[in-house]
Amino acid sequence: VRNTDVYKQVFEDDLLKTTAQFYQHESQNFMAQNTVSDYLKKIEKRIKEEEERAATYLDKSTHAKLRKVVQDELITKFANQLVENKSSGCQHMLLHDMVDDLRRMFRLFSRVPKTLEYIRSCMSTLVRETGTAIVKDPENQKQPNLFVRKVLDCRKKYDNFVKKAFNEDRGFTRELKESLEYFINLDSRAAQYLSLYLDEMMRKGLKGLTTEDREKLLNDVISIFRYLQDKDVFEDFYKKHLAERLLTDNSGDRDYEKMMISKLKAECGHQFTSRLEGMFNDIKISGDMMTDFKTTQNVGGSSSGPEINVTVLTTGFWPVPNTEICELPTEAEKAADTYKAFYSQRNSGRRLNWQTHIGTAELLCSFKKGKKLLAVHTYQMCILMLYNHTETHTYAQIQKLTKISDKELRRHLLSLAHPRVRVLKKVPNTKAIQPHHTFTYNDNFSSPLYRVKIRLIPMKTEAKESKVPPSVVEERKNRVEVVIVRVMKTRKTLDHNTLMSEVMKQSLRFAVKPLFIKKRIESLIEREYIERDKDNRGVYHYLA
Repeated sequence: VRNTDVYKQVFEDDLLKTTAQFYQHESQNFMAQNTVSDYLKKIEKRIKEEEERAATYLDKSTHAKLRKVVQDELITKFANQLVENKSSGCQHMLLHDMVDDLRRMFRLFSRVPKTLEYIRSCMSTLVRETGTAIVKDPENQKQPNLFVRKVLDCRKKYDNFVKKAFNEDRGFTRELKESLEYFINLDSRAAQYLSLYLDEMMRKGLKGLTTEDREKLLNDVISIFRYLQDKDVFEDFYKKHLAERLLTDNSGDRDYEKMMISKLKAECGHQFTSRLEGMFNDIKISGDMMTDFKTTQNVGGSSSGPEINVTVLTTGFWPVPNTEICELPTEAEKAADTYKAFYSQRNSGRRLNWQTHIGTAELLCSFKKGKKLLAVHTYQMCILMLYNHTETHTYAQIQKLTKISDKELRRHLLSLAHPRVRVLKKVPNTKAIQPHHTFTYNDNFSSPLYRVKIRLIPMKTEAKESKVPPSVVEERKNRVEVVIVRVMKTRKTLDHNTLMSEVMKQSLRFAVKPLFIKKRIESLIEREYIERDKDNRGVYHYLA
């Protein structure tokens, strides 16, 4: 019999109605007495049983209808309740790493795609709450490395859920990305913290690890870097930290430094890493130049005096502010002049400016208990060399003879007179320094080590750490203005809203606000790069 009208009227309609009533009653009772996990196992079993019965006894035309009735009664009507259940729902499963139960929930909810939004929303809320707590925790604010590790742990945990429980569903992947971006960018210091974490890792955190483990750590940093809106702030701090590692030869492995730069280049392009690559090129060229210099000195028989090691930094590559040079000791001055003459012969037209505020030195000092090799800052070298002639100097005398700025001289002297060091003895023995206070060479200095590194007291920072560094603000101004001029040069005439929209579309490596763009437009009008329309002030024209 081909006509199924009788089958539908006499049997199918009653079957579907009875099935709905049965599961409506059973599901309510079971939900009230069991956990969400147990309920999911129960309905998974029930759905399987119904599909097997349908395949065995029912006409094919009934299969889809029966499936919808079962899914509506067991899944759709209870989806939100299952997810929101406080004692055993989705949040409970996420907090207790119940991957199997989450996978089962995802698999069942996938039968009714619109119900997946409940799970996504629950995961997003939990990630944002967890992340916000990490950002606002005072302990994490004091310890950047702890902050980054907790962020990485959070990302790893929920990324694992997306892969193992949610089948790498695009909706869940997108939701996790947006949730991580939300809390990571709640505090602009996140970019600085990530750079500090990378700095410590590059100095000592990669030692003793396999190649695979090292690359994994670098990939972890990149995974957080992707979520940063203020990538230019990270660039600023990373450049400073990299410069310090390179200039103090304090990097664990140069190959992994270069690998990190390659990963950043892959993320942001050549422009982002061009200066970083330039810094490495300077180090290489300087090394080759020093080899030639030492060879020339040995051949010429003029190698007497202190040994000098010079790194030539290209202006624009290195985050090094120009400061006034201090008064170098005669021996150091002669060595510097010798290298300067050598460099000028090899590089005509180039001018060297000594950056004594970032240099280091090693001094062989004599004490009653023997000689010690002191590793010091250039300023400290200038101070200590004064004691070859006189055992005691006042602060005013030291400042006059070295020409070191007051702020720098104070912290370098206090570092030498620190109770744990006491290469110099200060009278009176206080942190405060007055012009008449004296500093005397401590002939009784002793240490179990032959080579003693004098640690420098950190400089106090007056600016609030959460603010964007001034250098980054200036760079942002320039970048936005370049974009505005480029757009206007192409389009010639644009109304205000269209220009704002065009600028916002550009990849600027930071979150730009409309007010910031408006101020840059006003600045360009003042400098006559663009002008307002005479009849409509909301329209701009490009000035060639």
